Amino acid sequence: MIFRMFNLKINASDHAEFLKVGRHNLTTSIKTEPDTLTMYATHADSAGTDNYIFEVYQDENAYDIHSHSPQFKNFAEMAKKVVKERTIVQLTPELLVEQINGFTIMDSQAIVQLNQVNLTKNQLASLLPKLRQAVKNDPQFYACLVGSDVDNPEKITILTTYQNHAAAEHHHSLFSGTSLFLHPDTIVSHGGLDYKNHRSH
Repeated sequence: MIFRMFNLKINASDHAEFLKVGRHNLTTSIKTEPDTLTMYATHADSAGTDNYIFEVYQDENAYDIHSHSPQFKNFAEMAKKVVKERTIVQLTPELLVEQINGFTIMDSQAIVQLNQVNLTKNQLASLLPKLRQAVKNDPQFYACLVGSDVDNPEKITILTTYQNHAAAEHHHSLFSGTSLFLHPDTIVSHGGLDYKNHRSH
């Protein structure tokens, strides 16, 4: 399983094109690539200059198929021209859990929340079952993706997606630290992810 986070900085004047080409990449890929499991294109600021991209693939072969697809190549060519700063975080998947049905979100009232916290192995092991159960018990809690930084395993990235603000508030107590709320430009998923890294037990 491959889990990556990208932070891409662009100029505000390029956001419309970035959104259009990125959306085509995501919506085409989820239809034609069964092992491209979920993809998020979001931004953190009102101007759309601070963009966060999240991707989950079944394996390296799935990523290889995606990276050679025409829609990705089109996006990559555009990104070369407009991305001013790029940070890539390789994440070890710790918990990937979603509602059973696939979903596509575009410019909706859905809430996407990013928490980046430092947790010990024991703290993480205590938190993960609570997060999984929360998704399983609440159909408005669409997805929870948790990964540890490959280069700093105690640095944990938690990405959660909810139907609306009320659903996000309901689960607020699960999280510590500051939450970054991301505007969902395009989110696509096959649905049904339910993966836990056994090392997290």
